[in-house]
Amino acid sequence: MDEAKIRKLIGQRVRAARRARNLLQDDLGKLLQCSHGTISNIERGTITVGIPLLLRLSDALEKPLAYFLADIEEEYPQVRSLAELDYSILQTERDMQEPIAREVKALLLLQSAVKARYAGQFQEAATYAAQSKALWEAIGDQANMASALVALGDIARARDDWAEAEEHYSQALAIMESLAPHKDSVSTRRYAQTLWAYSRVAIHKGQHQEALDLLSKAREATAGDSFGLAVCGRLAGRIHLEQGETSRAMRAFTEALVHAQRANHPHGEARCLVGLARAELSAGNRDGAMRHLEEATKIARQRGFQDVLAEVERVRQEELK
Repeated sequence: MDEAKIRKLIGQRVRAARRARNLLQDDLGKLLQCSHGTISNIERGTITVGIPLLLRLSDALEKPLAYFLADIEEEYPQVRSLAELDYSILQTERDMQEPIAREVKALLLLQSAVKARYAGQFQEAATYAAQSKALWEAIGDQANMASALVALGDIARARDDWAEAEEHYSQALAIMESLAPHKDSVSTRRYAQTLWAYSRVAIHKGQHQEALDLLSKAREATAGDSFGLAVCGRLAGRIHLEQGETSRAMRAFTEALVHAQRANHPHGEARCLVGLARAELSAGNRDGAMRHLEEATKIARQRGFQDVLAEVERVRQEELK
């Protein structure tokens, strides 16, 4: 594939992701602090997207780097290492300005933390997230620092350390509440992220109404964003299931699954399928539950989601008791 075709393909993906988030080119330009003309040129494939801008697009449009780079990593030398979330590429980008370099590194570290958590590599994930937090703090970006704190909380939660998770989530929520009102979609999304993160603590404590209130605020903040709606729906489904409201849980998980698929978020899709399996078991439908678990397992194995595979195994063991 020649360079012109690569530029055009990336441009098409940027346009599709922007429209999926209901953003105008002007809106995206403001988020990225660049002109409308730059966004237009990117989408038409007339300019090459460099590393810093590609990462900003990934963050603003809530799409993984793999979304933009699928099938072209080996033909796009600038971003080959990014496909593996390897932040060491920064050392070779001699023309990158220092402030931008720090932001790029912080973003890569944060994405690396998420990837490592999905793979069950919790120590590595915690190291990446802590380094990302330190960089965002040094840069002075409070919203992204809150995201790093949420990542640290997610890692602690995966290790079943709820005290540490609550500490990180509380700090993140306090930061985002201090930044209110949230005037742009990125800041609003960060706020929603901290709300649904803290709702997990409330669910763990059995404080279901508090959790539902937090999720209601998070839904409002997501403003129709499919990824956010998928997370909120899945967590609501879990609450309904714990309250013995099987039909409501089934409905919540089903709606969340649709949103996860629309957001092209396979990890969320797999988690929703596991939730549906739990709901089916609660309703006495073992065959339906096993089908959902098989689908979740297939996605998890293809993507290396060790956390989902562990959850599937827990459900199977619970069903055997």
